[in-house]
Amino acid sequence: MPCCLTILSYGCGHKQLWKTRCSNACRNVPCPPSEQEILARLTYRWKCEDCHTRTWDEREQRRADAVDEAVKAVMKRNDLPKSQKRALVASIQSREQWEDAKAERTRTEQVEEIQWVTDFAEEYGQLMWPLKYAADADVGPARKRLAYLLRAKFSDVTIVRDIRRDRAVAARLRRYRLAESRDRDVAVCRPAPSPPSPPPPQENSGAPTTDHGSPRSPPAKRQRISNHACLSQPRLAGESSPCSTSNCRPYRRLLCEDHNEEENMPHSPQDQLAAPSA
Repeated sequence: MPCCLTILSYGCGHKQLWKTRCSNACRNVPCPPSEQEILARLTYRWKCEDCHTRTWDEREQRRADAVDEAVKAVMKRNDLPKSQKRALVASIQSREQWEDAKAERTRTEQVEEIQWVTDFAEEYGQLMWPLKYAADADVGPARKRLAYLLRAKFSDVTIVRDIRRDRAVAARLRRYRLAESRDRDVAVCRPAPSPPSPPPPQENSGAPTTDHGSPRSPPAKRQRISNHACLSQPRLAGESSPCSTSNCRPYRRLLCEDHNEEENMPHSPQDQLAAPSA
C-alpha cells in the first residue's frame, strides 16, 4: 500500500495536504513521489483561513482609521457648538459599533464555512481509502457516509478527482451494488409464510358443527314484514272506527256474565241512531 494523500486547493493559491494511510509509517515527511497516491483532489473557491483573517484585519483597520478621521474632522469645525459636536461624535461612534457587530457576524460565518470545508476534505479523503484497500465489510458504511457528504457539500467545493474513477475501485463498487440490489430483490420477492391448515372436521351425527367441534344451531327463519302492518292508513272525516274485539259492544255483551258490568260499560254512539235535532 503506498502513501495515500488528500489535497485541497484554495482560491488564494494555497494548498492543504492530509496523509490518510501509509504502509511505511512515515510521520512528518511524506514518502517520495514515486510511492505516493492521491486519493482525492478538491478545490475551494475562496481563500484559506489565514488569508481570510489577514484580509479582514486589513479591512477593519481601514474602517477604524476612517472613523477616527471623521471624528477629528467634526472636532476641528469651529462653526459648531460643543453640544452639537458631542452629538455628531456619539452618532459616528454608535454607527461604528453597529458596523462592528455586523462585520463580526459575517466574518464568523465565513470562517465557519472555511473550517467546514477543511473537515469535509479531510473526511472525504479518509472515506476513499476503504473503497480500495479495506475489507468488503467496510465498503458499505463508507459508501453510506460518502453519499451523505456529497448531499451536504457546498457548491463552492469542487471534487476534481478521486479514486472512484479507477478501474479496480469502479469494478469493486459495481459488484457491491449488484450484490446489494440482488439481496434487495430477494427480500422483496420472498413468499409470505402460508397460514396453518385448519383441523380436520370431526365425525358426528350429521348436525352441522362449528370450528371447535360443538353442534351448531340451525339459522332462525326471518319473518317477513308486511308493508300494510307497518303503514297506518289515515281515516276520512266522518268515517267510523273499524270494529274489533276491544270496541265491539255486542261481542263484549256475549262474553259478559254479570249484567252490572254491562251497565257500567261506557256508552258508544255507534249502537244507536243519532237523536233528531229539536
